[in-house]
Amino acid sequence: MEPWSTLVVLGVGITLFAWFMPRSKPQTGGKVIKDVEATLEQYLAEIELENEKVIETIQKWKQDFSHTNNLREKEVQDMKQQILNLEQQVSALINVNASSSTNIEASVKKADDAAADDTGVEEITIQEESTIHKRYNEVFQLESEGKSMDYIAKKLDMPKGEVQLILRLGERERTV
Repeated sequence: MEPWSTLVVLGVGITLFAWFMPRSKPQTGGKVIKDVEATLEQYLAEIELENEKVIETIQKWKQDFSHTNNLREKEVQDMKQQILNLEQQVSALINVNASSSTNIEASVKKADDAAADDTGVEEITIQEESTIHKRYNEVFQLESEGKSMDYIAKKLDMPKGEVQLILRLGERERTV
């Protein structure tokens, strides 16, 4: 039941009580009314205190929520920054790979123009191996032995994602 409805019911009850009270003692009726008024004032004061406590509790919850929300927003911003940094690193690796592919294609054209014999083919193979396979020889050697990415990452003290990226770039390089 709501506090105001309790107050209304209490007021109606007091009014009915005062109405049906014997009127032979006018002095005690005034005392009863004063007692009822004092009781009502005390009740209203208690309700006001409870309302203030509820308001304080709500304000505290609001502050806690705001603080938590700010922390989460900061975490999201940090994660966005990390994603941007990783995207830049990946694009740099892709650019390096693209420039390596361009160098290989130029070498192939030069080799085709110079001579179409076996020595030209050997030159191209040597230049291809000098890119990612040469830089990360250990990674490709462990992979050819059938080792997992987790094992390679632990053995070479590299992040698993980096090992995966190196292996994929190596596969791309073989198809080019």
